[in-house]
Amino acid sequence: MFERLKKWISIKKSQNARLLLLGIIAFNLLLWLISSLVTFLIDPDLNGSIIGALWNTGITWMMDPGFYDPDVSFPIKLISIFVIITSMITFSGGIIAYVANLFASIIEHSRSGKNQLYVVPRCFEWVSP
Repeated sequence: MFERLKKWISIKKSQNARLLLLGIIAFNLLLWLISSLVTFLIDPDLNGSIIGALWNTGITWMMDPGFYDPDVSFPIKLISIFVIITSMITFSGGIIAYVANLFASIIEHSRSGKNQLYVVPRCFEWVSP
């Protein structure tokens, strides 16, 4: 069964690369929501509310990976380290790889003649006096 799922994902990935991007985004949203909920359940006084937990895990852990609070309990430290490392790999790395692949395919299509690449003539370049 695992092999069939692996083949299906491979086929869908090659048919539509946007599915991979949506998968990366969905995974990170689930990571954000689950880590916020677990953090709130472990230490409800840390963030004050579920909204505070969503803010801390989404903004300070996922968007600012240099942030590390040494004053929190050990389980919260483990969760924050896991979220920081996972989001750096999946979100940052995944999005950067997707955009780089998109640019590479644009360049490849322009070389193969499928798309025209418009180049500005040299007469329009700025020349310093």
